[in-house]
Amino acid sequence: MAKKKLVKDMTTQQRRTRQHKTNADSPLWRRKALSMWSEMVRLLASYECELCKAPASEVQLQAHHLLPKERYQWLMFAPINGVCLCTQCHKHSRYAAHRNPIFFAVWLKANQPEKYKWVLQHVHDEVQKSVVFQRAYNYLYARALALGWDPARKT
Repeated sequence: MAKKKLVKDMTTQQRRTRQHKTNADSPLWRRKALSMWSEMVRLLASYECELCKAPASEVQLQAHHLLPKERYQWLMFAPINGVCLCTQCHKHSRYAAHRNPIFFAVWLKANQPEKYKWVLQHVHDEVQKSVVFQRAYNYLYARALALGWDPARKT
């Protein structure tokens, strides 16, 4: 009884905060999880930029997703999906990961072949899924045309 009264007395903002603490899909939970992932990537890299080898005492370090977290959400928190880079190597220099992805891919292949193979495997799997989908779509489209479906006709 007392718990129900407590919930009724909460403001809307307090209820939202309480929900975010328990909901794994909430933005608050995601930020905390990404922060923990970033810290793990930096720890695995011994707190130095993996590209230029600058230590954390000299530069600000950031974690870079090898596979974009927006597209590969199920791999967002995998430690192997991250590389520790300083801000220059991550975004600002001529050969930064975000500015020159071709250079970064060549560097990754030469310096971290196991991560490079892992990335290729997951990208290949994604391409295979889209190829299978495209084949299924083409088959269904051809069957529908054969059965007399008119694509120009509005349903």
